[in-house]
Amino acid sequence: MSGAFFERFFAPTPGAHELGETTVAVEPAEDKKTETAKRLERATYGLVLAFGLLLAIVLVVCLRPSRPNPAPSESSVSRQIAQSAKRDAADSRPDEPDAAPESADGGEPDEAEEEEDVLFEEDELEPLFPVDEEDGVSLEELAILEDERIENTADEEDGAATSTEDAASGARESDGAGEPPDASVFPRSIVVPDDFETLAEALEFVAPSGVILLKKRDKPYELGQSRRLTDADRRGALAAVPVTVRGETRRASDVTIVLSGSARLWIDNPDSNGPVVFEDLTFRAEPGRESGLQFSACATVAAGSAEFYNCAFYGDRKTNIGAVAVESPFGSVKCVDCLFSEFGGAALYLSSDSGGSAVRCEFAKHNAYGIYVEPNGKLSVSRSTFTQNGQAIYAATGAAGVVHDCVFKGNHMNIVLEDGWEKSLFSCVGNKE
Repeated sequence: MSGAFFERFFAPTPGAHELGETTVAVEPAEDKKTETAKRLERATYGLVLAFGLLLAIVLVVCLRPSRPNPAPSESSVSRQIAQSAKRDAADSRPDEPDAAPESADGGEPDEAEEEEDVLFEEDELEPLFPVDEEDGVSLEELAILEDERIENTADEEDGAATSTEDAASGARESDGAGEPPDASVFPRSIVVPDDFETLAEALEFVAPSGVILLKKRDKPYELGQSRRLTDADRRGALAAVPVTVRGETRRASDVTIVLSGSARLWIDNPDSNGPVVFEDLTFRAEPGRESGLQFSACATVAAGSAEFYNCAFYGDRKTNIGAVAVESPFGSVKCVDCLFSEFGGAALYLSSDSGGSAVRCEFAKHNAYGIYVEPNGKLSVSRSTFTQNGQAIYAATGAAGVVHDCVFKGNHMNIVLEDGWEKSLFSCVGNKE
């Protein structure tokens, strides 16, 4: 090594004190301050770095994405929609036995399904809007389905009302040809003359067990002609189903039906479980054809039964016309609070094996027969009045009857029994002659 190199690196440090053979370098005060400052700077940097690292950890923890909140529960409205959809789906399924359902492996029902039902019931009180799906169908879709169901129900009701109106309109426009409309569209309530002009039309289109109301008016109603009367000997109106025909008021004189010519009212209801009922009406017969040796009546029961309440019948004593006749075996008629006047035939006629009753009725003024009963016919009369008739009651051989608490006054003959009282099947009690 050269001397310059040696001197540069091994020369004594300025300011050092020599102690024997050992040389100790003494740093100046300024160097110590500088070193202290550097140490403080390094410590500060360390603290800042540690604080920054801690802050970063806190930020990472705080800003870490949280788990999505559970879906809120349904609102009460959406719950109702969902429950309605469930009920509709349940109604459309076939009936199942009441036994508890089993899981696929034959064990007990799945507990998860039971817990799900319980949770659904517990959530009913939470007023939150639905954002989740249930049973694979979103609640929004359930709401849409419910709206469609309500609209379809309204359309069905409108369609039923339209069908009823169409049936009535078709009846008015009918020219008498073709078959009547299907019974499913028959109206259960008909008003004459608002819906139909005549009683015959109303009887043709009324639904079984329906009601026909005739409005009060001064002008009499025409009976009309039914398309269902195909027999050449039958003209007028036909009652072929159980029905109630009544006047608008409780006074029979407020509604009058005129039976002109040979037009008559026919009751032909053999397969029915209910009667044809007439209430608060007046029937006035004009002269017409006679029906052989039998009496042509304003109302004839060809089959089934008929009932008249608070009705008045007026005829023509110059012709063989009656008021009510039962021509069918096992047919029947019931008259309550009715008036029969001026019939050249029998006011009430019962054929063989038929039956009839009169309660609080009045047979007055020139009826040829108040009541005429054929063999095996059955009659019951109570609290009725017979005044100025040819024969108040006539009963052929074999007819049976009960006449109680009746009044006979001014008749040519009161009770005439063809086989005499000794052999008759009549019971007469409490009558006044």
